[in-house]
Formats: sequence, C-alpha cells, structure tokens
Amino acid sequence: MQHSYTQDIDEQLRQMEELAAGSDSRSGNSADYKSHKSASKTTSNTSFSFKGLILSLLSVAFFLIFAMLFLPRITLWIFESVPSLYLSVFGAYALLSIGLLLLLSIGVRLTIGRFKVGKWLFRAVFVFVGIASLYSLLYLSNTNVKDPSVRETFTNLHPVLRIGVTTAVLVDSDLIVTNLGRTKQDYIKWGLTPRERSLHYVQPETGYVHALDLRTIGRPEWLNQFTELTFKAMGFHTYRHVGTADHLHVALPVE
Repeated sequence: MQHSYTQDIDEQLRQMEELAAGSDSRSGNSADYKSHKSASKTTSNTSFSFKGLILSLLSVAFFLIFAMLFLPRITLWIFESVPSLYLSVFGAYALLSIGLLLLLSIGVRLTIGRFKVGKWLFRAVFVFVGIASLYSLLYLSNTNVKDPSVRETFTNLHPVLRIGVTTAVLVDSDLIVTNLGRTKQDYIKWGLTPRERSLHYVQPETGYVHALDLRTIGRPEWLNQFTELTFKAMGFHTYRHVGTADHLHVALPVE
C-alpha cells in the first residue's frame, strides 16, 4: 500500500511538471508573437512612400511660391504693429520658417510614416531662410539693372521693395530695373520740370526710396503684363506711363 501511495505522488508530480512546461511554452509563444507584431508595426510605420515624397515636394514648392508672393504683404502687415522695418522683415521670414517646418513635418509623416523631425531640419530651414532674407535685402545682379549705378543704389530702396524685386527676378530672370532713386537735378538733366514730391526721392519718414522703374521696351507685351500682375499680387501699386520712356512704375502701397 505504501508503494501505491508513492506511485500516486510520483504521478501527480509528473503531471505538474507537464503543466508547467506547457505554460512556459505558451508564454514563450505569446512573447514571440508580441515581439513579431511590434516589429511589424515598426516596419509599417517607417515604410517609405514614393507618392508621399512627391506630394511633399510639390507642397513645399507651392508653399514657397505662395509665401514669396505674399511676403511683402506680411512684412507691411507686421510693420503696422512693429515700427521697425528690419524687425518686420525678420518677423515675416520667421513666419515663413514656421510654416515651412510644419509643412516639412507633415511631409516626413507622409513619406516615412513618422511625425518626427530631427534638429538638423530645424537648423537647415532657419539657415535657408536667413540666407534668403540677406540675399533679398542686399543683392541684385548686374544682369537685372540698366547700369551699375542703379545696382549701387539698391540698398537705398525700401526693404519691402527689395524683397519684391528679388522675388520677381526669380520668376522673370530678364527683368531690368532702369531707375531707383532720383533727385530734382535728374529731372533738370532730362529736360523735365522737377517735381516737388516723388516716391523716387528719399522719403524723410523712412529714409528710403519708395518706388522703382522697370524696363518694358523690347519685351513682349504679355511678359510686361505678367510682371505687372506679379507685383500687384505682392501688394504693390503699379502703373504704366511715358516719362523719359515707356516703363512700368512700381511703388509701395503706402505714401
């Protein structure tokens, strides 16, 4: 009887070991399944989408065109609250940077499935915008001026108009600026009666010239009209008139 009792205990121990082994096997399979599922989810979240990349690039291109066209308007809008031209320009480009970063973040999400943007992208965007702002405020190519003397007086032009000119040059590389600043002596030299007031004079309120002239002679009329529409879209006042020659007059929308 004692032997039978011992056999019963051994049988119960064997059954317990089998149950424990089965439980460990099921736990291992469950862990493997969860690990595989997590890996699959990570792979699907980081999968590359060519369609998303194309959509992102097109969105960024349209955003930059839209932003550059409306940048002068935004600058003037900020200038109404912040009485500093350069702070207004900086603020407008800062808004452009924020908008571009948001769009790029969405683009990354559409392309690789994650809404994570590295610090390098923030730096790259702000460097790009900073270079663009300095370029638009300080540089005008010799190929876009009537003569070097016009280029030398480019920084006398109102900063918002400078942004407008450099933006228009990106659209029309053959654009020619024929005149920026004038004086009463210039009118006398041209055989014209000097004007008492002109936006081509340095304005005492800002210390900048508020108007410029663009060449229209020798250019297709459709291109002249397109240039005029471009400046109007940016918020400037434009009109064609015949003075010393037929030209397009572009001025700030404020006196």
